[in-house]
Amino acid sequence: MVITYVRRADAANEVVCRGLILERQREGIAAAKQRGGVYTGRKPALTTEQAQQLRERPPPARARPCWPESLDMIVTLRRTLITARFRTGAHRQPTTEEIPAVHLAWTEAAA
Repeated sequence: MVITYVRRADAANEVVCRGLILERQREGIAAAKQRGGVYTGRKPALTTEQAQQLRERPPPARARPCWPESLDMIVTLRRTLITARFRTGAHRQPTTEEIPAVHLAWTEAAA
């Protein structure tokens, strides 16, 4: 209980301290800007012409999904789920009643 209180108090103290740090930083930036040219911020990574060229460029081509692989995965997943639905406990051979039910479920899932 005491440890939880101490942790919460410590977390609250960190939030307050972080707020004070950010406030002082904003004040320092504002004072530097008033002095003129002392704080100019980060230099742009691109020139305005380069940025305009990037905006005008067409979006990159996207590769098509590999349909056979994804289709194989879907079929395998369906079979696994259907088999898991009918299989209980230890591995065993399906009963004569379960075999037609599994075949029917596979044909319905494939449709």
